[in-house]
Parts: sequence; C-alpha cells; structure tokens
Amino acid sequence: SFATTYLGLYDDAITDAASFYPSTQYVDELCWSAAWLFKATGTSFYLTSAANYWSNNGLGSQTSFSWDSKDIGAGVLLADLHPTPAPYESAVETFLDGWVS
Repeated sequence: SFATTYLGLYDDAITDAASFYPSTQYVDELCWSAAWLFKATGTSFYLTSAANYWSNNGLGSQTSFSWDSKDIGAGVLLADLHPTPAPYESAVETFLDGWVS
C-alpha cells in the first residue's frame, strides 16, 4: 500500500542517487513487486494488479533488464503465474531474441 500511495521516482526523494542510478519510471517496479507478492502469498489481488500494470502501461518493450527496467523480469514471472501467459511469453521471447541476434 505504501508504494501505491506514494507514487513517484525514488531518485526524486533520494536526490544523491540520481547521478548514479537515475530512474525513468516506477510502474515496472509496481508490476514486478505485485507479481512477486502473488507468488509469495497466492493472493489474486496481486496477480490482477501485476497484469493491469503490465497491460495499462505498455510494459514489456524494454531492451534491457536493470535497476531501472524490470519489465522483462515481471514478464517472466507473469508468464509463469498468469493463467493466460501468451502476452508475457511473447514479450520475453522478443526480448531474448534481441539479445541473441
């Protein structure tokens, strides 16, 4: 609830971090954490939240996985956990194809 109540980039609050680990978005972290919370608790609210963050915010199109981009990590989890894994599997496959081509 804290993360969804106080939305924003972490480096806006911790300005010293901005020069080392700048943040460009936060929805990927919300999606990533909701997917992990579903995996840990089995509470369907978290899976629904993760899927909504993914689909409503254009996640899955990043070309890297890093402190600033957790889209594909969330996609891997959602492909494993969601009853309709195809959109997540497709995004992960496209991401991986980009790394090997």
